[in-house]
Amino acid sequence: TGIFNDHAYFDLDIEYAKADADDILMRVTATNRGKQPARLVLLPQAWFRNTWTWFKGSQAPSLTMAGHGAIRVSHHRLGDFTLHVENADKLLFCDNETNTARLYGTPPHGYYKDAFHEYVIRGNGTAVNPARTGTKAAGLYARTIPAGGSSVVRLRLSPGAPNTAAFADFDQIVQKRI
Repeated sequence: TGIFNDHAYFDLDIEYAKADADDILMRVTATNRGKQPARLVLLPQAWFRNTWTWFKGSQAPSLTMAGHGAIRVSHHRLGDFTLHVENADKLLFCDNETNTARLYGTPPHGYYKDAFHEYVIRGNGTAVNPARTGTKAAGLYARTIPAGGSSVVRLRLSPGAPNTAAFADFDQIVQKRI
């Protein structure tokens, strides 16, 4: 198909490391293999599988903005966590719900799971939840990466409240696990 001609593509290396049983680090390295600078949009996401609609009386979990670069993760059985998202351009939120308005023509009633596509590809800013809450969230990283260059994205899911030093020991932990 010629898709790899001129090496005009990105390599993505995704590495996970555990600092503790419930403290998970993620490092994404995007490398531009092309001969020209190129734009890349990364959307690392967290979401809850939609099981709360299966049974009457089920409690929905939530993902909520918890300050700059922090998403509060709350689940009635798993507890409270924070997803730290380093240097994202923006945090996006919606619900992990099927877009019934698009599929079946029902009246729109929320922020559906295709919201990130609508936001990034179609430029529809009303698709994501302005209240910055939902059951699906993403860090938006739009980067122009030089030819042969790389860009690194770091995330950390850890128990409890946001920690301003969440990335202080990140590189040491990843290196130790390697």
